[in-house]
Amino acid sequence: MSVVIILGASQDCHALHMLQACHKAGVEAALFDTSQYPSCHGISWNPVLAQGGLRLNSTLYRFEQIHSVFWSSVGPPGLEDTTNPSLYQIAMSDSSSALRTFFDESSIHWINSWQVFDSHKVKPRQLHKAATIGAKIPQTYIGNESEDLLAFAKQFKKLLFKPVYGGAHATLVDKNQLSLLHLQKVLKYAPVTIQEYIQGTNIRTYVIGSHVYSAEIVSDEVDFRMQSNPVHIPTPTPPQIAILAKRLTKSFNMHWTAIDWRRDHRGNYYFLEANPSPMFIHFEQLTGYPITEMLIQSLTQSSHLCDVG
Repeated sequence: MSVVIILGASQDCHALHMLQACHKAGVEAALFDTSQYPSCHGISWNPVLAQGGLRLNSTLYRFEQIHSVFWSSVGPPGLEDTTNPSLYQIAMSDSSSALRTFFDESSIHWINSWQVFDSHKVKPRQLHKAATIGAKIPQTYIGNESEDLLAFAKQFKKLLFKPVYGGAHATLVDKNQLSLLHLQKVLKYAPVTIQEYIQGTNIRTYVIGSHVYSAEIVSDEVDFRMQSNPVHIPTPTPPQIAILAKRLTKSFNMHWTAIDWRRDHRGNYYFLEANPSPMFIHFEQLTGYPITEMLIQSLTQSSHLCDVG
């Protein structure tokens, strides 16, 4: 028996979509909601034999039976309400360590791995790595030194503010936000990402193994995610951008990703981010691209290595 595990909460629409797609394709699959571990699910590990198992409710899957894992979302362990408060942090740390033991299983084909997600949290380094691979990136300042930020800002007429870690929309920088007194106050709380604004349009490129799919996302908003229904226009991926997208995917150790670009009026593509667990259902519906089908193929392939070129 070989099984595909879908990592995601019971309310995660993308996890449920992939679970249903696996079943429709005749692939045995099960949902692992980490917020229900260890209260409902179990993990076991023998370090001498290097053997382990994952129990989802009453069904046990030995690690060697798990062919692949699709990582949609992972929440913190969910401890019983009766957990002794004085032992709560120990229980949480122990549960997280056991989860990591499962996440570290190298015999499983991870789409994508926890190492990829951990690396994605450090977006400043991802930007630099993309640049070393050959991608154009917008001029960017990251930090909380007010004078350095002001020196950078003086070079550009239009700037974007972004969180360093992510989790919030990009917004235009107002000139009032660039006063020294204001910056000295707010930068004590957190660093920021300030980036030159690239005039142009949004392009999203999905890479799944050797397959590349792109669409223009038309929006009047600075961040297209702020618009309820932006127009998606399937667009051919220029050959050199398709090659670059696959190189980026491979360099980031991803088996699939969605790359956000800004395409200027001259046709130059500027790399913004590569997401290891992008939303795709709405994109697939609007473009007709076979994202789900390609993901199922990747999850069920015999080799654990995607051909990303």
